[in-house]
Amino acid sequence: MEETLAALRDPAFCPMEEAVVLGPAEPLSAPDMGEPDEVELLHQAATEVRYRARLSRPGLLITRDPWYPGWTVTVNGHPAPLRRADGVLMAVYLPAGESEVIFRFRPISFYIGAVISGLAVFFLWPLTLWRMRRRATPPKQP
Repeated sequence: MEETLAALRDPAFCPMEEAVVLGPAEPLSAPDMGEPDEVELLHQAATEVRYRARLSRPGLLITRDPWYPGWTVTVNGHPAPLRRADGVLMAVYLPAGESEVIFRFRPISFYIGAVISGLAVFFLWPLTLWRMRRRATPPKQP
């Protein structure tokens, strides 16, 4: 993280043209003044964000949303590595051409909680039925 902060503090760093990406980087060519690239936000919700991107060459889509564990990304329906750009933002490498990009928030903690809740219901339900039957049965008279 220190390397990221040092790169961001460098006076030569231009945030409108460059990004500091954590993890394995894919080399991208320097931008030329050819056909303009286009990114369109199609849908935004708390747990899902969809984009359509049209790129003249491979590129990096950086969102305004912060990187957080639990987010996943697909590009054209296939899982893609989610990158961390400039230390705090979500990013994904895209191929040239048109791409549909979907970011989804699917934290593992949600699934762990669902499994624990399901197991609790599975094991406590028979106990609840037994106690209900026990209350419903009148006590035996001597």
